[in-house]
Amino acid sequence: MSNKNICFLDLACFKKNDDIEQLKPEELLAFEEKYQIQLPGDYKNLMLRQNGGYLTCPDNDSSHSYSQSYFFCTVDKLGHPTAPMIGSFWSLEFVTEFSFDLVKEDQMPSSLLIIGEACDTTSYLCLGISGDSFGKVYTWTKSEHTDMWSDYDLDIPYIEKGEMRDRSVKIADSIRELLDGLCTYPKAKAWAPNEFE
Repeated sequence: MSNKNICFLDLACFKKNDDIEQLKPEELLAFEEKYQIQLPGDYKNLMLRQNGGYLTCPDNDSSHSYSQSYFFCTVDKLGHPTAPMIGSFWSLEFVTEFSFDLVKEDQMPSSLLIIGEACDTTSYLCLGISGDSFGKVYTWTKSEHTDMWSDYDLDIPYIEKGEMRDRSVKIADSIRELLDGLCTYPKAKAWAPNEFE
């Protein structure tokens, strides 16, 4: 599938799920008013067309466990190539029920809203909702997985739940950029081979 086919009108990257109810604009507005936040326009546009769901690539090569996964090629804070797996976007109901409590529990900055899961569920997929982070997309390593740092970060001790540390990595400047840049396993492995050894 070509990246340019992944757009808000044709969200073939999402696994079909008839259990997810379509959102109405007034539901998004009520969410913003209740939590006194403003959501980026491209995220609202996405949610109105696809209220969350799992991403799955229609790859016929079943010889590898990543063959049906989507990735996003970017660089980490140290400039190393990285290709986090983008697993799912949460429905608005799920965001409402879990995001704000998990942000507090994992001591995340209030400028981030959890909107899904990434990196084979070891990280949250987050959206910047204020300040310089507004509209940008991040991963945030869950506190129970902070002993799984990359080789260049192994000198940092295990982070117990509740310890302060910025575990966010900006992966895209917008939801639009993220969805337009989704790629399959072969491209992700070519970009960041060390992550797939």
